[in-house]
Amino acid sequence: MTNYQLAEKDYKAGMKYKEIAQKYGVTLNTVKSWKTRYWNDEKKKKVCTPNKKSMHTKKVKEVAKNLVISGASISEVANQTELNKSTIKRLSSEYNLQAKQLEFLKEFRDKQRERILQNKTKRLEINEEALKAIYYEVMNWKENGKISKALMEKLIMNEELEQLILGLDRIERLEKLEIERAKNKTEKIEDKKPIFIAGGGELED
Repeated sequence: MTNYQLAEKDYKAGMKYKEIAQKYGVTLNTVKSWKTRYWNDEKKKKVCTPNKKSMHTKKVKEVAKNLVISGASISEVANQTELNKSTIKRLSSEYNLQAKQLEFLKEFRDKQRERILQNKTKRLEINEEALKAIYYEVMNWKENGKISKALMEKLIMNEELEQLILGLDRIERLEKLEIERAKNKTEKIEDKKPIFIAGGGELED
């Protein structure tokens, strides 16, 4: 331990500045400097707290980034971390997390392709059986004179479920978004190209 650390124990034990100075062979001003620089508990707290907080925030942001990459939505990440949605969106944009998420999900899909296909097939079969039951009710609607509201809701639900099974999942939406972005970039490049007119020269913006 250094002299000022040893002296701090003496100070807390009740030793006076003058006695500490004599014990460690230093001036009175040096002891007072130790007190100001090293023995102030409030200053120690102020020095440590921001660093700990900063480290904690960095860890939370890393967790949030990994969650987004692994397929979590902005809302899901917000619920699992202390970050608000605007911060997560900024992180997503800054680190291009949507593209990384797409890459991750594609890789996962490729590895689990057979299993996913089997699962979708089973769900479709179940949904088709449900549709048969609904059709049976529809074919007998004349007995009741009209198609009930509950039956219409079943039809709509069945159709939505089929679209969910066969339709655009998150990967396909992300792919569509990437295509749209590429298209926008191409359009911007086209807009910047000079327009040539007959007889030579070009039109300026």
